[in-house]
Amino acid sequence: MRCTTSSHSTLRPVNTNTMMRRRNIRVTEQLLGELDAKRYDSALTQRILAAPSALPRLLRACYLAQDHQYGSARADVDQALEVGRGNPVVELVAAMVLYATRDYQRALNQFESAAKLSPNAAHRAYQQIIGAAGSLGWEHDVRRALEAGIAAEPEDPTWHAQAVRFFVRGRYWQKALEHALRALELAPEASRMWMEAAGLHAQLDQREPAAAALARALANIPADQELAYRIEGARVAIDASDFETALACLNRAIELDPQDPEHHVKLAELRSWQGDDAQALAHTEQALALDREYAPAVRMQGALQVLAKRYDEAIATLRRAVELDPKEYQAHVWLSEAYLRTQRYDEAHAQLHNGTMNAGGFLFVAWLLRYLIVSYDEQTPPDAIIPARRTEEFDDVIRELCPALAEQCLSSRKDADIVAAVEAAMTALRGNRGIYATHVVNGELTRLHARTGCRHESRWVLQLLRVAPGDECMALYDPLVEKYPGSSLTYCHRGELKLWLGDYEGGKADLERAIAEVSGTRWAYIGLSTLGLVNGDYQYTLDINAKGIRVMNGTEGPAVYVYRGEAKRKLGMLDEAIPELEKSVQWHPARASGTINLALAYHAKGMLESFEPLWRRLRDEQASGLLSDAAYELDVTIVGDAGWEPATEVKVAVLEHALKMMGGNRSSGLLSYWTRDHKMRFVQLWPHSGHGPHEREHEHLEQAKRMLLKALAHYKGPRAV
Repeated sequence: MRCTTSSHSTLRPVNTNTMMRRRNIRVTEQLLGELDAKRYDSALTQRILAAPSALPRLLRACYLAQDHQYGSARADVDQALEVGRGNPVVELVAAMVLYATRDYQRALNQFESAAKLSPNAAHRAYQQIIGAAGSLGWEHDVRRALEAGIAAEPEDPTWHAQAVRFFVRGRYWQKALEHALRALELAPEASRMWMEAAGLHAQLDQREPAAAALARALANIPADQELAYRIEGARVAIDASDFETALACLNRAIELDPQDPEHHVKLAELRSWQGDDAQALAHTEQALALDREYAPAVRMQGALQVLAKRYDEAIATLRRAVELDPKEYQAHVWLSEAYLRTQRYDEAHAQLHNGTMNAGGFLFVAWLLRYLIVSYDEQTPPDAIIPARRTEEFDDVIRELCPALAEQCLSSRKDADIVAAVEAAMTALRGNRGIYATHVVNGELTRLHARTGCRHESRWVLQLLRVAPGDECMALYDPLVEKYPGSSLTYCHRGELKLWLGDYEGGKADLERAIAEVSGTRWAYIGLSTLGLVNGDYQYTLDINAKGIRVMNGTEGPAVYVYRGEAKRKLGMLDEAIPELEKSVQWHPARASGTINLALAYHAKGMLESFEPLWRRLRDEQASGLLSDAAYELDVTIVGDAGWEPATEVKVAVLEHALKMMGGNRSSGLLSYWTRDHKMRFVQLWPHSGHGPHEREHEHLEQAKRMLLKALAHYKGPRAV
């Protein structure tokens, strides 16, 4: 039959795509209504999901994950992938949901699968891997994702900008600078990156390039960010020994923000470093006039009192600064010095510890003060010969601050000569007790070239393992061994690194060499005891730890508890193991190996009420990535729907396997482990100082929903999936 129309109306054919889109919108609205009401298995929901489409099923998976129904969400992901694999949205969202369900390795595998589908999918997938792996502490996965992103989009400077931030967090300055310079090649007008490059040049003591990069950054400041640029510019200029620029930046900061006392304190510091205490006092008083409770200003007041040898007055002022801000590290250092000058040596020691812990950089002045405290407190005979290890942390510093006295004392090794050199070095520092050490050369304030000492530099290389491959870290130890001959620390730290990398014979050789150099290298004995744990010779672990304690005159460091505790647990000495492991967890809550061992000891003792909280803490907070990997390798499930728990024997098997994956690492600071496919990963420090792995989970799942809803609006039926 033929249709006819009147002159008053016209029937327009409806486009098939439009009809399909309207139908999709209607069905999607129906599904959303059911899911919002948590009717996940209603008849309507089941009817909608009966169609062979991945998108609606993934939408339910998102809701289920947000409702902590992780097992059900995971099952929906599996079904969605059966029909939707090859669709970038499906694969990306599937990975996001898998991450939310604590199925981390499968999530990363799925992101990598999505990356193969299209350039846009690759970009999003690599970014997702960076976020997911980074939140778990899996920094090597982050590094590989950055490398993949750069390879896929070599002309995009944002990848290099991310790499800069990544390597800066890992304190791998040279690598960060390489990426900063490449980013600037691609985007030469990026003033923020010029500032990054300037800071990295300064960190590496490359003063002329630092000054040039800083000038580029300050020449093109975004109008709404000038204050931030001036403040950062002052910091970078100080580190680069460009004090004229530093003063200019601080004076401009005062013009922009005259009510902030911080700028006056910074100017007071610079004047004090120059030896101009009158100007330093004037700026300090200006800062205090703005805020009498501003801890750095109170600290500056106390510092000037120390320099004026008004020690009792200084102690009262500096104690007030510490009360105002316990992390004001320079206040602790100045207070230590005031206690030293008044012969209150125990208090001086305590303040040095607090200052060092909060400094955020190499605080060599603490080592100078520590030497004086020990020498004066113990009344060391003037002609006593001091071993090299007592000064190796500040040898380069005193060579720069007082060359003649340094040469004399490092040659004679006599205590009296070393004390004279250290006191001269303290005088040369003038009013500087911070991490940016300076002295005056030919009337000009100058940044010290010495940036590190033996212990600090050796630990720095060890900590680079978080962001750098193991072979790169190993290569950096060779010049250190030559730079610090006779030091036990370089061998000890390299031996520790070898244990973490699985080179147990090499680790043993280095640790034994450390003891041969200095028999009182405490950690070398502890490191050797690791060999007994990984080789199953638990009595050896107990014996070598006992030997180390004897050598150290009966003193025990807190690290020994986890090693002894694990050995005793393995030997069935549970009544002795449990107190040891409880001490380990008390001293270092972040030491996951201690928590795992304690949980296993509780289980072996039948103390399930004590075991279960530790299991939940490890799985849900402290070591979620490690336990997820252990479960993945054992092909068991440890996270399901709300209220579900795996069998106790599964929990124990996962914990035992997790400890096995940690190999020779029982650290409290850098907790590494190996997967069966030879990937090194790390357990994030706990309690988390930043975002925990799932703090932004709701936001990420909402993003996944938006991706699905956008795709559903254009969905044309099963064939398009």
